[in-house]
Amino acid sequence: NGFYYRFYSINLPTGLFIEVTDAQVSADWGTAISWGSVKELTTTAIEEQYFSNQNGGAGTFFRNVKGRWK
Repeated sequence: NGFYYRFYSINLPTGLFIEVTDAQVSADWGTAISWGSVKELTTTAIEEQYFSNQNGGAGTFFRNVKGRWK
């Protein structure tokens, strides 16, 4: 009856952003309750943390990153 978490780091395409202004993540992982948050964000990578009431199993993770283009 607890919550579990996972960390993911994703590299953004090289040279895409000169400034990142916003990022959001979410998840559809587990049987009922799941959510995500941005842990760290740079112009080259995003580190995410996801929480769920299910340990393991398949999930779908979403991210939206906004910024200025090079």
